[in-house]
Amino acid sequence: MRLTDTEVLSIREAVQVFLPHDFRGVLKLYGSRTQDSARGGDIDLVLIVDSRDQVQVLKKNDYKIVAAMKLRPEIGDRKIDFKVLSVGEAELGFYSEALKNSIVLFQF
Repeated sequence: MRLTDTEVLSIREAVQVFLPHDFRGVLKLYGSRTQDSARGGDIDLVLIVDSRDQVQVLKKNDYKIVAAMKLRPEIGDRKIDFKVLSVGEAELGFYSEALKNSIVLFQF
């Protein structure tokens, strides 16, 4: 994985600010950053949410979550692709393939 422990912690803290106290889900890294041998690439993150009600609220705030990550000095101006998905959405189409080799950054 091509993120440091400090970067992972910073990402988790930025995301956690927007989560309700009863949140259940998982934050995953996918894409080229999961491969130690690759170079470059944006930070591809997905927050998979157990509750359908919480999915809608978090989707409306996804741009704020990205902004909070970019405000962290450990992340800075790097390109971040961040999606909020329900468990069902994560199992369909593009994401079912993309998440096969994903890395769990944090289980909430």
